[in-house]
Amino acid sequence: MLCALALSIGAAACGSAGSDPTPTTGELAEPIALTRHGNCGEGWFWAANAGGSIAVTARVDGRDRATDEPTTWSFDEPDGEVTVELLRGDDVPRNFCTDLIDTAAQPTSTLAPVSVRGAIRMDPPGPTEGCGVEGELRIDELRGPDDERFAPFAYADDGIGCYSG
Repeated sequence: MLCALALSIGAAACGSAGSDPTPTTGELAEPIALTRHGNCGEGWFWAANAGGSIAVTARVDGRDRATDEPTTWSFDEPDGEVTVELLRGDDVPRNFCTDLIDTAAQPTSTLAPVSVRGAIRMDPPGPTEGCGVEGELRIDELRGPDDERFAPFAYADDGIGCYSG
């Protein structure tokens, strides 16, 4: 009866118990989806949420990778070959793989993840120096320092070998 009355005066507060999407103690928030992505240099990869407020970067020195087949680095942070970081700020990916730096888009924090598992794969260098080589960042598990969970992803881009400037 009260819900019918509330609806008739335009209130939208009635619903079934438990319909509040805000997690309560013991519940997990939805994983953060990283949908923007790219790579450049000889092993620098990034992925960010749609709003650009959170990004994950991963880097490996791929200059000495195999010249005849793809090279894969599997990692379970902390790892000696692959470095993974979480960045926060406004439009964080704005300055990735570019030499046109926007000082308003600098990260406000850079943190190591609590746990991360995945792999980086890079194709062999091309027949000539320059960019256009495919590389893939795959994240199977990623948890941030505030216990954020990230949705798994695998993104391949062809920016390996590309440098700013």
